[in-house]
Amino acid sequence: MSIDTLTVSVQDQPKPKRIIAIDVARGVALLAMASYHFTWDLEFFGYTDPGLTAFGWWKFYARCIASTFLFLVGVSLFLAQGKQIRWNGFWKRFAMVAGAALAISAATRLATPDSFIFFGILHEIALASLLGLAFLRLPALLTLVVAAFVITAPLYL
Repeated sequence: MSIDTLTVSVQDQPKPKRIIAIDVARGVALLAMASYHFTWDLEFFGYTDPGLTAFGWWKFYARCIASTFLFLVGVSLFLAQGKQIRWNGFWKRFAMVAGAALAISAATRLATPDSFIFFGILHEIALASLLGLAFLRLPALLTLVVAAFVITAPLYL
């Protein structure tokens, strides 16, 4: 088999279709995260009132952003792995996310030892990706019940 034959056969394979709505949602979530962190940074460096981002609308905004990221991670995990887990791709993505999470922890530990990020959104995405594998084959209703329990448990426990 020649190089030309390999090139043609690879080019003939259809590319997976992207879901534009998910890409747009990711983009909006990234912009929202940037706007929140810009305000958080202003607070951290003393340019706004202390506690500004910890209460009221800003706290709600932060929770909505994090929830959006985690929802999109779950949707993407299902779309990428739902029919059959592609272990190489999964572990490659997991290594990138977990590596970035560890880098954030290390960098913030060096820069701000008293308030470093030991478990942030990237850590949660890595953990949720691992836990999400267990739910890929379960019925949707059972997954919904477990999700409802996890979301409401802190209110009652």
